[in-house]
Amino acid sequence: MAPCSRDIEDGYYLRILLNVVPSPRCFEELRTVNGVLYKEWKDACEALCLLNNDQKYIDDLKRTSFWSSGWYLCQLFIIMLDSLIGPENVWAAT
Repeated sequence: MAPCSRDIEDGYYLRILLNVVPSPRCFEELRTVNGVLYKEWKDACEALCLLNNDQKYIDDLKRTSFWSSGWYLCQLFIIMLDSLIGPENVWAAT
């Protein structure tokens, strides 16, 4: 059974946070930025200004390409389209 796009999206933003938050002890700690606990992983990423640079997206697509299927990469790119500054540049770089 293929994962739904919401699961893929949550996993994507969780991976971003795991790459930048040093030694989190729980999921709530990952979603807490400056003392504010955000409900969604994406909101925490935005609060940390992690979605303002397409390089994070490029890096994540490259990392994910080592273990995922083409279908999964396509779904991940579709999720990213909502936040990308220059989707054509991200597509060309990966």
